[in-house]
Amino acid sequence: MADKDCRSQESYEKRTEIVKAKQRAGQFNHTKKAWIERNPEKRAAHVALNNAVRDGRIMKPKQCPRCDRETRILGHHHDYTKPLDVEWMCAKCHRKEHEV
Repeated sequence: MADKDCRSQESYEKRTEIVKAKQRAGQFNHTKKAWIERNPEKRAAHVALNNAVRDGRIMKPKQCPRCDRETRILGHHHDYTKPLDVEWMCAKCHRKEHEV
């Protein structure tokens, strides 16, 4: 299992570096700005949640409450009018949530 976690982390780091390089080149700016313009309520909820985590008002778990994986954890909003009311989960569980 440790090998899989290492490969997963290496893969995540490679993808992160690719994304950062594209961001530096300005390749994501247009797409990101367009999404923000189309989704102001979602964007406001994301910003509010990120600020609350940064300020220590909300604690983000270290592992997914659904599958117990220790990986990057995301906050899933069931209602964007309640920006601090999220269900924490990993990206894999988050994709499954949206498939339902």
